[in-house]
Amino acid sequence: MRRKRFLVCVQGGHADGLRSVPFIRALRRAEPDAYIAVLAYEFARDLWTSCPYVDDFIATGEDAVLGRGWETRLKKIGRTAALAARLFARFDVFLNLEVQAEGGFPGLLAICSAVPVRVGHGGLRRGMNRSPGRADMRVPYEDRMRDLMGELGVSVTDTSLEAWCEDEDRGTVRDALMAAGWHPGRRVVVCHAGSDWSCQTWSAGSWVTVARSLIQNHDAMAVFTGVVAEAASVDTIVQRCGGAAVSLCGLTSFRQLCALLEMADLVISGDTVVAPLALAMGAPTITLAAYDTSNWSTSRLRELNAISGFEVREPLPWSVRCHWNRIGRVHGCISESCVGVHGMGKIQARDVLELAQSVIARSDAQLGAVLP
Repeated sequence: MRRKRFLVCVQGGHADGLRSVPFIRALRRAEPDAYIAVLAYEFARDLWTSCPYVDDFIATGEDAVLGRGWETRLKKIGRTAALAARLFARFDVFLNLEVQAEGGFPGLLAICSAVPVRVGHGGLRRGMNRSPGRADMRVPYEDRMRDLMGELGVSVTDTSLEAWCEDEDRGTVRDALMAAGWHPGRRVVVCHAGSDWSCQTWSAGSWVTVARSLIQNHDAMAVFTGVVAEAASVDTIVQRCGGAAVSLCGLTSFRQLCALLEMADLVISGDTVVAPLALAMGAPTITLAAYDTSNWSTSRLRELNAISGFEVREPLPWSVRCHWNRIGRVHGCISESCVGVHGMGKIQARDVLELAQSVIARSDAQLGAVLP
């Protein structure tokens, strides 16, 4: 008998993909014999090829087609046509787990690919014939997707995050840290200082203050992570921290980053993929929250130990326009003049250190409870 075939669109990169994992896991449990393929950007391939709930990964393209106007529309139409030709009549169900209120591209792709059952927000006007309607973006992502999965008769009770790495990745990371002076028994504190947009970035001086204190008072090695483009700015921070800080910017694969987070005693990050990824790998986490912190539920924000210098509004806003009239979630906005704005400058190093002390003490107490 032919297996039921699902095409699941998650579209975004690692961060958006990671938050969709609980719903793909629930689908796999509800349909254990089904064929499940994930549709996402090429740069997120390493997440999905590691995922045990997925049979295949299909890339929509190298990355997002951003911008407005006819040129951008023509690029999107061209990408849709090329994908539809590859996917035509191959799938029974299209499931759109995108974070948007209603997806135009996914619905058009599903129709052009002749998928008979199309599940997503936006309704028929967006190509979805099973839909709870337009998504209310004031409602946390987890709650919106629970409602959406209900259209398939799938109940989602477990929304814990997951990511995966291999023993080879763990060994590579361990060797890199030992070469930098780490030894077993010494704390590992991972600091992720970078972001794709400056308005989600904390000041270099604040990172130095926090890292130095953790090194001196908790015998920690501060390990800074990031992409190649962030290496120069992170190197400056590391040099100011002293000898017990090291930069691995651009030196780890995605799976090796997972392995590093798995062995971390504490992870401090802005609201980037590293924060939920650390949570997925079981690491104690502190998340520095700007005004437009990702649309997490209140319970998830508690898990992430989200900290801000302002009163977090509920429900959290999805997106806030900056004073340059740019949408804060468009990647690549790295203006130096915007570092620390958007609420990030309101976060004080002393408050982060106080929370770090609490998280470390709680972690030590839990470890002491399980040791003989």
